[in-house]
Amino acid sequence: MLAVKVGVSRQIVIPKRLSDQLDLAPGDYLEVRVYQGSSLLMTPMSLVDKRDLRAAKEERPLPPGDSAQAEEESRSASDQLPEPSSEA
Repeated sequence: MLAVKVGVSRQIVIPKRLSDQLDLAPGDYLEVRVYQGSSLLMTPMSLVDKRDLRAAKEERPLPPGDSAQAEEESRSASDQLPEPSSEA
């Protein structure tokens, strides 16, 4: 078991050993839930860019040069994430 400290702004640092094991990288998203009333459960998430979904549905590639803009848009995706639900 590894212990982590909650910082002033409620941030935690995931130990490198666990981060490497889960193949996490800076900017990755984790779903965080209350588990069994008193534990946190963090699960890596895969977010899909809406523009990529539209392009796939229309079976056409994104225009050249749009990948940088898509990356910038995905960085602001945290504003669109649903609030974590708590489980009793």
